Amino acid sequence: MLEAEAIRAWNINDWLQGKLQSMNKDMDRDAMTYFSGVVSTMQTISLEFFDREFDKLALFTQERRITKALLTKVFAGLLCSFLRRY
Repeated sequence: MLEAEAIRAWNINDWLQGKLQSMNKDMDRDAMTYFSGVVSTMQTISLEFFDREFDKLALFTQERRITKALLTKVFAGLLCSFLRRY
């Protein structure tokens, strides 16, 4: 059994970098700032939820670089969906 620190906005970057690497994608600076802003509004963070959403994002675009415009488009529904579920 391992004790794990709860995922919060300030410590999600390690997970995010690993996820982006597994998807062979990266985020531009504005997208990273936007993502951090969205995550910082959440009291609890479900990595399972984000894992599925980033998989959808990977299917949504063939571009390697994830931009703020793309995240805004995809996360508009994501944030509403998250708030309904949690």
